[in-house]
Amino acid sequence: MKAAERTASTVFSYKFIAPVPYAGAIIRSAILQRIGEFPGARVVLLQGPAGHGKSTVLQQLKDVAQAAGQPTGWLTLDGGDNDPRRFLLHIQSLVASLTAVPGNSRVRSLEPREVSSQLRPDWLIDRITRIGKPVALFLDEFQALTDRTVLGFLAALFERAPDCLRIYVGTRSLPDVGLARLVVNNRALILKGDDLRFSAQEVACFFAAAGELGIDLDEIDTIYRRTEGWPAALQLFRLTLASPMVRKTLGSESARAPRELAEYLAENVLALQPARIAGAIPFFVMAIGNVQRRAQVSDR
Repeated sequence: MKAAERTASTVFSYKFIAPVPYAGAIIRSAILQRIGEFPGARVVLLQGPAGHGKSTVLQQLKDVAQAAGQPTGWLTLDGGDNDPRRFLLHIQSLVASLTAVPGNSRVRSLEPREVSSQLRPDWLIDRITRIGKPVALFLDEFQALTDRTVLGFLAALFERAPDCLRIYVGTRSLPDVGLARLVVNNRALILKGDDLRFSAQEVACFFAAAGELGIDLDEIDTIYRRTEGWPAALQLFRLTLASPMVRKTLGSESARAPRELAEYLAENVLALQPARIAGAIPFFVMAIGNVQRRAQVSDR
């Protein structure tokens, strides 16, 4: 069997595991409440650049659904899911996990000739309906999908999702899956980057959890104004306030461009970390890249 065929017929179990929340994450109560006020929305989509806390909100929504006794399933998408056969295999595994005994949710690999018959969501809707209770599915990193066949399957699923199914989506860009009509018909709710930013109250709670920093209300207000409530920048600030240099900048009136702010904070974060903590570095690289993108957009 060729490598490409093996990949298309392999279920990658890590894709069904929600990311672990970072230490100090606060409950996004306002967002959770807002979503709860739209019970008719079958699709809830969180759209924003990296570092806007989409996955964190999805995790918290998943916790809420599980606390309500709803079966839940999580799938992190990637570029490989643009192969319809591989995508369908993961979707089948996702649905199977809703009712399967732990460790026994394996599905049979699809033969190429079987793919076309599975590219309509009828089978998925039927299986979800048979569960007999509300179900919540979570699809993260949706922007990775570009294949028209795969997007067509999801567009049909979103359009025909039964009342017992709610689909939560995290994405960096708005996908072409017919969302406009769903929004008009109150069948979809879209929260964008501005909606995902922390409020002043949430920023205060965020830093209250780091009581050892001894941060005062004026400093919190300064950080809120400089970050505009952007989650990744707030996390960088919290990790760097132990540095006297960073603390001193809070009393300065000099403003930094978003890109300069992220680079400055990230440099201080890395300087404060023990050499063995290498796992945190990708987060800071992602944060810098996000701010750079925001700066480029704002300059246009």
